[in-house]
Amino acid sequence: MRVIIPVFFCLMAFSARAGMVIDTLTPPNGNIIYSPDCATGGLGTLFGFVIPPNPGATYRWQGPDGFIANQASFTPADTGLYILTVTADNCPSVPDSINVQYFEPPTVLANASSDFYCPNENTFLLSATANTDVLFWRRLLPNGNSIYLGGGDSLPVAGSLLGLLTERILVTANGAYGCEGADTLVLRRLGGLTASNTLLECPGDTIQISAAGEGSFLWNTGDTSSLLQAIVDSAGTFSLQFDDGQGCVVVDSLSIFIQGGAYVSLSADQPELCRGDSTLLRAAGGASYMWEDGSVKDSLLVAPLENDTFRVTITTAEGCVVKKELPIRVISYPVAALSIFPPAICQGDTVHILLANADSTYYNYRESPDINTVYALTIDNQGCAVTFTDSLAVYPRPALAIDGPEQVCEGESAQLLASVSQDSLLFLWNTASRDSIINEIPLPPFSTYSVTVTEPVTGCQAADTLKVQASPLPVAPVVECSATYEDVFFVWNYDPALQYSMQIPSGPGGTLLNDSTLRVANLSTGQEVVFSLAVTDTLGCAASSQQACTTAECQLSLTLDTLRGLCLYPNTEPVNLTAEVSGSLLPGSGFWEGSGLVGDTGLFDPFVAGPGQQVLHYTYEEGPCQIGDSISLSVYQPLSDSMVTCEASSNRVRFSWPALPQDSLYEVQVLTGQAGYFMTPHSFLVEGLISEEEVAIAIRAYGEGPCGLVTVEKTCRAAFCERPGRGVSKVICAGDSTLLAASPVTAVAFNWQPAAGLSCTDCPFPMASPASTVDYTRTAIDSLGCIYTSTLTLGVEEWPPALIPDTLYACADEPFFFCLPNGQYQWIGPDGYSFSGHCLSFSSPGPEITGTYTLTAYLADSCQLSREVALAFRGQGGCAVASRPVVGSPVIFPNPASGQAWVSTGTEQPMLIEILTGNGQVLHRLQPDGPVAALPVDGLKAGLYFVRIKNPSGTQVHKLVLH
Repeated sequence: MRVIIPVFFCLMAFSARAGMVIDTLTPPNGNIIYSPDCATGGLGTLFGFVIPPNPGATYRWQGPDGFIANQASFTPADTGLYILTVTADNCPSVPDSINVQYFEPPTVLANASSDFYCPNENTFLLSATANTDVLFWRRLLPNGNSIYLGGGDSLPVAGSLLGLLTERILVTANGAYGCEGADTLVLRRLGGLTASNTLLECPGDTIQISAAGEGSFLWNTGDTSSLLQAIVDSAGTFSLQFDDGQGCVVVDSLSIFIQGGAYVSLSADQPELCRGDSTLLRAAGGASYMWEDGSVKDSLLVAPLENDTFRVTITTAEGCVVKKELPIRVISYPVAALSIFPPAICQGDTVHILLANADSTYYNYRESPDINTVYALTIDNQGCAVTFTDSLAVYPRPALAIDGPEQVCEGESAQLLASVSQDSLLFLWNTASRDSIINEIPLPPFSTYSVTVTEPVTGCQAADTLKVQASPLPVAPVVECSATYEDVFFVWNYDPALQYSMQIPSGPGGTLLNDSTLRVANLSTGQEVVFSLAVTDTLGCAASSQQACTTAECQLSLTLDTLRGLCLYPNTEPVNLTAEVSGSLLPGSGFWEGSGLVGDTGLFDPFVAGPGQQVLHYTYEEGPCQIGDSISLSVYQPLSDSMVTCEASSNRVRFSWPALPQDSLYEVQVLTGQAGYFMTPHSFLVEGLISEEEVAIAIRAYGEGPCGLVTVEKTCRAAFCERPGRGVSKVICAGDSTLLAASPVTAVAFNWQPAAGLSCTDCPFPMASPASTVDYTRTAIDSLGCIYTSTLTLGVEEWPPALIPDTLYACADEPFFFCLPNGQYQWIGPDGYSFSGHCLSFSSPGPEITGTYTLTAYLADSCQLSREVALAFRGQGGCAVASRPVVGSPVIFPNPASGQAWVSTGTEQPMLIEILTGNGQVLHRLQPDGPVAALPVDGLKAGLYFVRIKNPSGTQVHKLVLH
């Protein structure tokens, strides 16, 4: 469509004579508007109009082939030039014209690089293909407006200028007569979210949210697809992180709401558990709840052993019923085995550490630690961790060094020591020696020695090597000697290139007269002097010579008087000793030495010397000469009463004395007591005695030599025997057996009577199984000959009086107890009250306990005994000892015992109780707080034990048999 508006002026003249005014008029502006058929390019309607509008305006059209029309608009019948003149107020307009032709309608096709755009992209390119060059681009807004973007057949657009989920871009192409061709691009924002519904009726409803574009998707729910289908339990926002893989990363979100703000939720404190753990499931948002197990609380504690899904039905206040389920993942602890091979190494060796199972290897290394190492390796299976631990023993290698010379002289032995820091090592030299020290003669020019030491327990080894050089020896010197009466001279050839050292192995030191002469003076006659001379070269190798010389000898001889033996009688006097010297050349002197000598003049006192063989030595000195000799003198001790000893038992006494060397025969006379006899030549036995009977004897010793006949007297007494204690009475069922025992158990011989029902009559512990109640008597003889007799009662289904007296007594202000051997007992008191236990006790007794008590004992094999016992109360002491199981003597019950045993000491409280093994080793000690105490026998093996009871009045030992 085209609009042409021409402007010109029209003049109006008035006669001056007639008084008219000439005015200038503005001619009308006539215009043509052509509205062709833009879709086909065909002919359309021509419109004429005037500016300013004037209803009285007239229109005149002129066209091809004489065409004339006088209306404002018409449709031309043919192409050509059409001219319009508009007249208004008699003033014509400037003619407007238009050339009407058929034409090609404008067309345009818009293109984009993608149907999507990135909102944070710098630019993206829009392009269009059209049959005209005039193109315009606009962004269409939702409110109907548009924003001009630019013109041309291509247009770069910044993504940041856009932002709608769906952008509409309009491109127009302008053609002939104002016709336009248009095309619209629809672009979706990459990552833009569109929901099927944003306001839901109930929690638990399902919603679909789609995201625009192709790429990677990551929703806040964890989903990774472009279409998210989710169950909405509460109002919330779904967010997406989108990445098209070409640099466009977009984050978008969309909020979803629920009618009335309703919501439900199901959560777990720990949605993933280690096997064996528990977690609390929590439901919320409902007015009521129903779990699968029937629970109606808002929480549920579960401990699944494998992956499981838990379900709950939630009913909200709005009446929405929502079924929720929550999977709980159970993670197993990892299973593997840690192996260390070998489990022990020596320092410097390699160990293989492997942690693996059938499917995986977690740790596989070889290491060489220097110290003991504990390996603790942890495998974590998604938070469920197990630590595997094993230890490696690293043994140190022995510290070794060969100590010894690196150079010796030829033919000289080298001592090599394998120096180590510990004992018990095994040595192996390359010489095949297995000692720590070797002595070897190296071969010239050198020899190499090596040693390996092994620790026998760990097998760890160390080795060392030493090279020893063998140097040649110098020539040994030639030594000559000459001697006088008291001097010796040694002479040798001297070489100044050598170093000399001298030694006198035998004899006094000498004086060096020059480089080749040594004098040894002040020697005794006949004395030998040995001289050793060594030479050493510059390498330290030495050679030596040895020479011996002797001075003149003395010619003295000595004779000593011999004496007969002496006896140590009270009136024996000292004797003088004599000596005779011959062959003397000069005046000299002599002296005596030895035990019993008074001074050195030869006076011998036998009482000072004492009995025995005495050796006396005489020495004579004359100038440098000396001579000596010795004599032997016997001193005898006669028999005395202090030398006679006694060994006494209850019925005999044995006298013993030493055998003296001078005595050949002994006779004994019994002065008081029974007759006796010799057991040996030096012991005499008197038998048939009674306890503490006195025996006196006289002993005659017949001897040769100076002592002659000696008589002594001696008196001894027979041993004292103690009185035995009574045995422990017991009760058994008919047909049962029990072990008997009575003190003392240390006797050497036993006899039990009567023999009825006994397994043996000559043993300390017979097994008894009588048919009826029996009083057994045991006779025992100890090593001193003392005879002990004790009795005990073995009741067969009846109570012996020794165990249960007829009447028991309780006193005021004194706890009362009466205990029987451990077993099953039933008591019935005077008031009919019944109770069980092996003890009847009252911590604070009073008159109300008085009465008759019925006791029933349940023994083995359903055997039971009943007995009535009277209990009396005394207000002021005087409680009878009879209220204890045994009168005045400790008792252990039961004995033999199996699981538990008690000791009762009557009225006396022990200070200490000890349990000992058969060889006297103390196993337990206890300090009881009363006269009855439990013995800690639980855990002891079956066998014989001793119980030692220490009371204020003394100590007693009893046997205890455990089975």
